Amino acid sequence: SAQHVGGDKKPGDILVENEAEGIAFAIEVKDKNMTEPAIKDAFTEVERTRKVRFSMLVVNNEGELPGKVGPFRVYEDRRIVVSLSQLGEEDVMPYILKTSYRIMRFLISASRREAKEIDANLLRDKISSVRSAIGSVASLKSKLTKFSNELSSDLEQLKNNIEGEMTAMEDIIK
Repeated sequence: SAQHVGGDKKPGDILVENEAEGIAFAIEVKDKNMTEPAIKDAFTEVERTRKVRFSMLVVNNEGELPGKVGPFRVYEDRRIVVSLSQLGEEDVMPYILKTSYRIMRFLISASRREAKEIDANLLRDKISSVRSAIGSVASLKSKLTKFSNELSSDLEQLKNNIEGEMTAMEDIIK
């Protein structure tokens, strides 16, 4: 279940719990620029206030985070910072959030297992691959949007040219 608990003006806007799976983490939503130290401080406050070991920090767009964060970044194998909109690509937003939620579940599950059962380096590599792929999706979407805008502009120019030629033909016939 997910409960909005942020009405008390304390860190940790949403508390996500699934007792059957032993999952519990808090989500804090920020709408301001965040530095690396501010990100780490926000995680610490959320975890202390909501009495959880895992947390997620969500910001509106990548521009509010230090450059190396990207669409999401995992800290200390238990904290995730997420940029919902990578450079204005808002339709990528639900996918980034869903993926980050799934990664959080993997991290929590992995933390409960014996160290010998989990190849932590392999898990980190997979997370890194997903992070890179999400960046590629957003980049491709950005290129497609730019191409679409250019194509629309070219089509409009062609229509104007055709209209100009049609007007010139009408003037000739008059």
